[in-house]
Order: sequence, then C-alpha cells, then structure tokens
Amino acid sequence: MKYHFLGGYANSRVEDLLLLLHGNVTMFYDYLDELAKIGRLKNMGGQRGDKSKLTAENMLKAGLDQTVQWTSSTECTVPSQTAFGTIYNVDIVNEVCNCPAATTRGMCKHVHLAELIASKRNIDLTVERRSEAMDVFNAEQYFYDRDNNQVEVLSRLGNVSVVNLTSFKCTCFANSHGKHCVCVMVAKLVVPSPDIESTSIDETKQQLIEDKKTTDQDISLPTQFYIMTPS
Repeated sequence: MKYHFLGGYANSRVEDLLLLLHGNVTMFYDYLDELAKIGRLKNMGGQRGDKSKLTAENMLKAGLDQTVQWTSSTECTVPSQTAFGTIYNVDIVNEVCNCPAATTRGMCKHVHLAELIASKRNIDLTVERRSEAMDVFNAEQYFYDRDNNQVEVLSRLGNVSVVNLTSFKCTCFANSHGKHCVCVMVAKLVVPSPDIESTSIDETKQQLIEDKKTTDQDISLPTQFYIMTPS
C-alpha cells in the first residue's frame, strides 16, 4: 500500500485515504482477482516477440552489438535503429526497456539483443536475479499482504510488482515473458512453500548467498601477472 498507492509516503490526509481505498485500491484488487483466475499474466505479443528476437539476431550478425554500451553486467544502452540519436536503457535482469515497443508489443528487440550479448559474455541471468532478490530481501523492500495472500515487491528501479502466492505469478515484465523473476524469488524467501525448489527459507537463502558470493568473486578477482626471470 505504502509504495504502490502512496508513492512511499507514510502520511496522507484522511479524505485522500478514503478516496484511495474506495477507488484505486478496489479496482486494483479486482484486477488481481482476475489475474488469479487466469493463472498468469499472458504475454500478448507472442508472434511479435518472435519477430523481435529474429530482428535482434540479425542485429547481432550485423555487428550492432558493438554499439551497445554496458553500464553494469546486466544493464546497457542500445541505440535506436529508426530514431537517430535516441538511446534506450535496457535491464536484462528485469527485462525492461524504455522504448515504445517494450510496453505495447511484448519483449522488444533491444532486450533480446542485450540478452544475446550477455549469453556470449557467459552472464548467468538466473544467478544475477538471485543476487538481486537477496539484496531486495535483505533491504526488506517488500510487503507481505496476508489478507490477500500476496507479496508486493519494490524493485531497485522503483517499480512495485505483486506476486500471487497461490500461483506464484507476478505482474512484472520479466514474469509476463515467462521468466522466473526477481519478485517471485523474493516472495519465496518471504513465504517459503513446499511447492518450490527449496522447501525452507534457510535453504533458499543459502543458495542465494552462495550465488552472490560466486558472482562477487568473479567481478572482484584481480588479474594476476607473472614475470618470467632467466634461470
């Protein structure tokens, strides 16, 4: 509630809260009920998503991966092919891009291209998502809504996603694209379930900790130089 409807602020006028509860909140939970009936958020851009992936593969073959600038192991900027001078920001952990197609046509070519490049660079997105989930969990950037059987997760991007604890489906982009998203990983830490891979919170946390340690070691490991001296 605090993050999703109140913008992170704790104090609001009584009349504003009443209006919020009567309007937006009611509509929001009606929407979640429909999601539960459907069982998951469906990516309606199926065929267009396949076309975007094919376009990305052609972009990679044409050497356009050289125009992609990485700001971290999972974030980059991709130049637009149609609007000269326009740069799009891509996050492959959360599978988001700020191009117009990303919000209307499913997974865009910029995210596909970035994922193809990441694969060539041997970046394991499952490990990256586990690491981010651990950070979110440790920072307690979530709210466990017991009444509605769901967990609301605040991502590092400032977005709030809702995980249904019955289906373990989420309202984020990555989950709608069929990925095991950061939000679901966080929800499984908050409310362990016998239906998931790890049957206890300790096992799940330990797996995330080990993945994070491995990732940190790979990033921070210094290059060793050997000096050959004549015998």
